[in-house]
Amino acid sequence: MDREDRGIVVLVQGRHADGGEVGLWVVRSLAASARSIQGPYRNSKPATVHMEQWIASGEAGDGLGIESWRIHDEAGHGLTMYLHYRAGMPVQSTSHMTMRGGPDPAFRRIYHTDKGADVVRSLPMAVNSVQEFRFRSTLEEFAEVFDGNENLVSIAVEPWYMRRVLVPASEE
Repeated sequence: MDREDRGIVVLVQGRHADGGEVGLWVVRSLAASARSIQGPYRNSKPATVHMEQWIASGEAGDGLGIESWRIHDEAGHGLTMYLHYRAGMPVQSTSHMTMRGGPDPAFRRIYHTDKGADVVRSLPMAVNSVQEFRFRSTLEEFAEVFDGNENLVSIAVEPWYMRRVLVPASEE
């Protein structure tokens, strides 16, 4: 089924305690669609989401992009992000990764993705096409993480993202 949802997923990278498998752990999801609550990881909460995206390109392949996100949970806490950047040519990549999350450590999903990514800021790669960036969080459950002392490492804009999701049979 094709469907679109707006929201945010908070991820951490970790190693599974039993098998040693490295992957991403979904610690929270905020979603605008009622269909996405509780979500597959059973840790999604309802949110209001306002998102604007704008991109303009010229004949030489140069362009400008703007993204603005405002996401608020039912208590009125949330995230805001504004990004203004010089757009480049997205690089296509395919990958697969295992994601876990929620109360059941055995539950996992495998994502096969095909996406285009335009890395607009990367400290390791010495890339900076960002003209303006602002981020603020008032999410109470992440107050210790998003306390204003974050260090931005990279930003990648993904103008397209397609995925296949596999849910492995229970391993007993």
